[in-house]
Amino acid sequence: MDDELLKIWPKEKFYNRVEFIGRLEAAGKSLDKLHIIIQYSQLTSKPIRGIIIGNIATFGNLIDFMKLPTRKFILKSSDDSGNRIFSDAVYISRAHSSGSSENLRFVAGELILDNLQIRNEIRANQTGERHLTFYISGPRQLWPSYGILSTSFLGNMNYDVHETLLEVAPDLPCSIEARPVFKFEQDVREDINVSVKDVYALHLTTAEPINNLTNEQYIDLGKALADDLTLLLSFIAREWISWFSYAFEGAGEISEYIRESRERKESKIDINNIAVPLHRIREFLKIGLGNLRLLRESGIDLSTAIAYLINGNQLYYVQERFSAFFMSLEIIKDYFASEKNLYNVLPNKEFNKLKVKLKEFIRQEVPSESAAKKMQGKINELNRVSFRALFDAMCEHYDVIWQDLYPDGSSLSVIETRNILFHTGKKIDIELLYKDEIRIHSFVERLILKILGWNEKVSVPNEAIRMWLSS
Repeated sequence: MDDELLKIWPKEKFYNRVEFIGRLEAAGKSLDKLHIIIQYSQLTSKPIRGIIIGNIATFGNLIDFMKLPTRKFILKSSDDSGNRIFSDAVYISRAHSSGSSENLRFVAGELILDNLQIRNEIRANQTGERHLTFYISGPRQLWPSYGILSTSFLGNMNYDVHETLLEVAPDLPCSIEARPVFKFEQDVREDINVSVKDVYALHLTTAEPINNLTNEQYIDLGKALADDLTLLLSFIAREWISWFSYAFEGAGEISEYIRESRERKESKIDINNIAVPLHRIREFLKIGLGNLRLLRESGIDLSTAIAYLINGNQLYYVQERFSAFFMSLEIIKDYFASEKNLYNVLPNKEFNKLKVKLKEFIRQEVPSESAAKKMQGKINELNRVSFRALFDAMCEHYDVIWQDLYPDGSSLSVIETRNILFHTGKKIDIELLYKDEIRIHSFVERLILKILGWNEKVSVPNEAIRMWLSS
């Protein structure tokens, strides 16, 4: 079967495979004793795929399973499979039939998985260090470590990595390193042909006793840390940097978790056009991480606003980018209004008294009953603080300027551009839209940096773009 399988589903380099007997579950039903093979990348966030080996009966069972009122299934390995394998998001992408013989075995189904967990319990001392490694995809120039490759006279190669330690969260019971991890792949046809590639990783180590910090707590702590650090780096890089798998070892357990994350082409960023200088990234991560978490504890989660900003950078049309950047600003504005109690102009009690008088005035002065009702329906908006007033209040509170993004003496145009784009069908000046897209993006970057506690002068956008915006 192995030779046949390699023809049907060739193994790609730097992919891991796991083969086991398992079952699919959904809607109170299950398919048992399935021969399943799953393949996933060691290097980046590629789709997790699998196949089911079976016969004509397996094919029929899969067809029946695909008719259930759900498209998402749970996958579990059988107890005697060696690994404890689990996924709560499995989809059957295709079912195959190959002949009518009951004994003929073939690829009866194809699977796509959003995540995969592989867990082994081992006999080990419950004391000692525990290790947790998150594998990262996306641009790597911003990670504050560097490597030196050297070759000896005899041809031996050595790769030294320096400044790997990240002292960004002194309150956490673990050390944090950022460094490349090397993966090796041996060609099955040539014993001596070995390929080597590296993937960037966050490596956490703790000596905390398991009674104080269980494996599950440690992994949850690590995931939250990796999520926050990659979010902050994505914000500076203006494109997504995220972890796609982790490996855990220690305290009687070895486990691996792989998830489907954003696919991207590996790219380099312009380090001369980022909001935080490269040599100060480590300092920014420490300040930003602490404040991001303090804000979250107080009910202000910047994650969604930052996500809109990053996603906007990936969009093709200028209208889409402008909309995403403005949505980021709207989220921050709402947090600010809630924190400073700036939602209403008047207290509700006072405004309700005024509203009764305004409704009566409109009823008397507007001859059309239909028109009067439409106007009365807009009265509540009179008590809402205007966007411009909140914008000015944020600028004053966080000490963020926007005037250098315009010619001297110009008014703030991005709000009017937003009104035209969102609320009217009017034709918009395309050059103004391009300029306002850059202006709103630059302003939101400045604002988020200040909210995160980064009080240094920032040069976004760069001087050449500022000259164009102010011309």
